[in-house]
Amino acid sequence: MSLAVIRADASPDIGGGHVIRSMALAEGLQREGWEVTFACRAPTMETVPFLSKRHGIASLETSAGEEPAELRNLFPKGVDLLVVDHYERDYAFETALSGWARQRLVIEDLPGRCHDCEFLLDQNRVDAEILHRPFLSSTCRILGGPNFALLRSGFSRQRFERLGSRFKHGHLSRVIVLAGLTDSAGLLPTLIERTASLFPDVAIDAVLGSHAGTLDQVLRMASDLGQRLSIHIEPPDVSELMAAADMMIGAAGSSCWEACSLGLPMLLVETAENQRPVIEALTGAGAAIALGRANDRSSLRFVQGFEAAGDIDRRRSMAEAAFGLCDGLGAARVCLAMTGECAKDSLPVMLRPATEADTSFVFELQSEPGMRAYFREPCPPKQEEHISWFSARIIGRAGPLSIIEYDGVACGLIRLDRNDQPLPSLSSAWIPIFEISILVSSRYQRNGIGLAALKSVRRLLPFATFIAQVLEGNTASHHLFSSAGFERVEPTWYISLGHHD
Repeated sequence: MSLAVIRADASPDIGGGHVIRSMALAEGLQREGWEVTFACRAPTMETVPFLSKRHGIASLETSAGEEPAELRNLFPKGVDLLVVDHYERDYAFETALSGWARQRLVIEDLPGRCHDCEFLLDQNRVDAEILHRPFLSSTCRILGGPNFALLRSGFSRQRFERLGSRFKHGHLSRVIVLAGLTDSAGLLPTLIERTASLFPDVAIDAVLGSHAGTLDQVLRMASDLGQRLSIHIEPPDVSELMAAADMMIGAAGSSCWEACSLGLPMLLVETAENQRPVIEALTGAGAAIALGRANDRSSLRFVQGFEAAGDIDRRRSMAEAAFGLCDGLGAARVCLAMTGECAKDSLPVMLRPATEADTSFVFELQSEPGMRAYFREPCPPKQEEHISWFSARIIGRAGPLSIIEYDGVACGLIRLDRNDQPLPSLSSAWIPIFEISILVSSRYQRNGIGLAALKSVRRLLPFATFIAQVLEGNTASHHLFSSAGFERVEPTWYISLGHHD
């Protein structure tokens, strides 16, 4: 069994964000069979008491400079992966553990810091390559943007199980309010008070940790607001609360990407400087409204922001924009980046979400001679039809659309389309169900790329059930799906059942 050690800390001052997002990665690694241990200091266990219930803990007691030696003593055989999510650990720490850790992943959102690692993740910036490359080795692979956002698996399940339902009504009846696990900025009571005042008919779900400095104040507010305010202290599954909400109001941390994965409009307050790029990206995309900075409460634009969010059409537009920014599969993508599938020649095969920039590539792929010979509609689309379809399809409301890359070069497409009643033999217990189709350019066929891509998408959505229709005569595809572990349940239908943890 492969071993990963995650170096991350939490405290009332720095909050729990580093540990929470690292726990999402740990969950993804464990799902793939890894053993995961968190290496942290005592305040971390006090701030995030549920950490030890879900993962192994190695308690660190030496000074920061002595940590590498302490880790080597704790794990004398070395580890397969060291994950560092810590503002106070940098190049010197990572270099000291070179060799002891066979791979090192640094989670970073402050450009300008030097690192010694094989992988660097900045989930907040799509331009991570430009910002971080000058401070890294040429061999370090950079994973940038919300496609790699580390979210717990509940969010992707909620997204795909309720695909599209967010946009069926525009009513504002329930709001989720949160300001981080510890609410280090002391913001949550203000958010609750202003929400209750400006949205008098809306139910409020407030989320915080058991060691939040504002917990007592929030509990007192519950007696005043009665049943309108529900307080959730370290809930086991925040995704359920977000899925039930119509809007999120809070600090601009990792919860923003959680909200995006569920198509949840946002009103955001900046509680730390490193949140500014996130707010700018979300407001620029039309997914959020910025209320201002927490350190200047008098200038917070509650009235203007709440008035704008009160408009049904505005909220629908924000929900659509948010939904297209993050699909909740980032933790699985990070795992695939580090331990991905390969073609027959051992070169890597990866999946990435399709974007507007792929419009021409996908059109040319579908137009290759013979590519659509076994399609239900064998005629290639006209370019105008393709552009219109592709622009709508990449938003993801029908299901994930992924580009297959072989050694970094686009070579194919995997398409998942939601289809909840495809075969009489399937019960609703296997929802979500996606019909899967795959295209690999003729220039790259017969090298195991299609098989690697199917294995990758299975790892990407382990909870989903896939079905595939393969027409008679398509011998290559029949062989492909059988090789990928799909079961042939009818002459032209294959199935791969999802599993629920």
